Order: sequence, then C-alpha cells, then structure tokens
Amino acid sequence: MPLRKRLPLLLKLGARVLPLVTIFLLDTFTRHEVAIAVFYSVLILLSATHERRCLLALAGSSITLAVLSLVLTANGDLSAGLVNLTISVAAIVLTTGLALRMQAEHTTAQNAQARLMRLARVRSLGALSASVAHEISQPLVAIAISAKAGQRWLAQRTPNVERARQALQRVLADAERAGGIVARVFRLTRNRPLRPISFDLATVVAEVLALAAPGLERNGMYLTSELPQNLPKAWADHTQIRQVIGNLLLNAMETVDEVPGHERRLHVRLRGGPEVIEFALFDSGTGVPPGMEEQAFHAFWTSKAGAAGVGLNISRSLVEANGGRLWAVPNPEGGLVFRFTVPVAQGSGQP
Repeated sequence: MPLRKRLPLLLKLGARVLPLVTIFLLDTFTRHEVAIAVFYSVLILLSATHERRCLLALAGSSITLAVLSLVLTANGDLSAGLVNLTISVAAIVLTTGLALRMQAEHTTAQNAQARLMRLARVRSLGALSASVAHEISQPLVAIAISAKAGQRWLAQRTPNVERARQALQRVLADAERAGGIVARVFRLTRNRPLRPISFDLATVVAEVLALAAPGLERNGMYLTSELPQNLPKAWADHTQIRQVIGNLLLNAMETVDEVPGHERRLHVRLRGGPEVIEFALFDSGTGVPPGMEEQAFHAFWTSKAGAAGVGLNISRSLVEANGGRLWAVPNPEGGLVFRFTVPVAQGSGQP
C-alpha cells in the first residue's frame, strides 16, 4: 500500500497509542508515589463513543500497562505501588463500566428516536389522508346532490331541461374542483411552487354559495350576503381559496344545524382595502367555549361529534400559504365570525 494511502491510518493509530505510551512511561519512570495510571481512565472516558470492543480493548491494555509499569519500576515502595495499582485498576474498571453504560443509553435513545420518527411519519400520513379526504368529500357530495337534482328535473311529467342542464353544469364544475384538489396535492408532493392568479373573489364566493344553496334550503338555514362588485382583484391560488370558503361554509352549516330552526342564520361579507380583501362569515351556531377560538384551528381538535377536526387547520394553512391570515372571533349575536384575508393583485384598483 502506498505511503500516501497509509498515512491517515498511521496517524489515527498514533493518536490512540501515543497517550497510552506517554502515561506508561510517566508511571514507570517517575519517582513520585502518585497513581499516574489513573489517567488511563481519562482516555477511556474520551473514547466512550467508540465501539464496545474497542473500548474493552483499551481498558484491557490500560490494566496490562499499569501492571507492567509496577513490575518494571525499580524505585519506590512496593506497598505504595500496589495501593496505587489497585486505585488505578479500580478507576479503569469503573470508568469502563460508566462508558459502556453511556453507550447503551445512547443506543436506547437512538432507537427511541427512530421509533418516534416512524410514529411521526405514520401520523403525518394519517393527517394527510384525513385532509385529502376532507377536502375532496365536499365536491363529491355536491356532485351527488346536483346529479340527483338533475334526475328529478328530467323525471317530471314535463322534463325541465333547463334546470337539468344547470344541474349538469354544477356537476362539471364540482368535478373540475375535485380534479384541482388532486392536482394541488400532487404538486405539493412533488414540491412544486403554487402559481397564484388574479381573480374576482366576489364571483368565487357567489359560486360557492350557489352550490351550497340546496343544502341551506333543505336544512332551513337563512343566508344573507354582502358581495360588492367594485372590489379589486385578489391574488392567490383560485382552487385553494375556493376550498377555504367551502370548508368555512360547511363548518358553519354543521354548527348552525345544532340550533333551533328560527335561529339558523348565516351572513357572508366581503370588504376590500388597498392591500387585502377580507372575507367574513357570521354564524349563529353553538360556537366554542370563550377563549377557545384559537384552539379550533388545531389539528384533530373539534367540538362536533363525528368530525375529523382537520378542516379549519387545513383552511388556515391554505390561507397562510397564499399570504393571508385566518382567525375567528365571537359573534356578538351568538356563534362565531370567521375572517380571512387575501392579497390584492398588484395594479388592481377599483374600477
């Protein structure tokens, strides 16, 4: 083997042997009655990260050198030397035991960390599955509702073709929305950046409210809205913001459904500013306990039986990813008010 390749190995071997030789020489030729061999334990402690067999070999070498040093020492009191040897060997044994225990605990900690990482991955996979299922369930439910409505319009004695055509258009729109959700999840898994566009937020809100109208009517919920037509364009991911609005509306409908019929009220309001557009959803539902508004956005936390507790957490993540903010405050008339903001598109002024 060429010297250039052997040099690192020789330097590593010298770094391990030189301290042993130094302590051995000092212990053998010093005239002081001092247990210099105790310093072998320092080397063992510094080598605690090495493999178990290397550590045991170092301990055995240290004890052998300590005994050999006593045999080769020409001067000094033999009884004192035996005492020093006993102290040194005891220190070496105790230090070796301590180093081995440290190794065992370190290995245990690494195994525990590996298990925690596996559990974290499993939990992340569960959260992702729950979030995807929660997001895609809304357009699928809307597709089923619209399809059944189309069937009813066509099954009448005089088929209402226009209403059936509108129902089919809603089916197509929700199918595209579900496809957009799947495509967005695929982009996220591929670590590709999302591409925001300039769009009319009032139009998107109106479309979501129109899709929710059958469910609102069927459950006896009264919805009002303020959607000004002179708002500036929003700058965000169109599919994500649409999904956020759907999540918030579905959450409000589930909450309002728990109160008496005459109190089932929802109100949607848009307000524009120079930098952001604010969406607000007022509901008269059961709300959350006072001071727990922020808790509602935590993953898997829910006040509704049978709910997954991921909708609001997902919605906040989507809004923040688009440069906005989502929060909740108590509604003075009962229930909650959910608000979120989206940035205004650059160069988009009020017409």
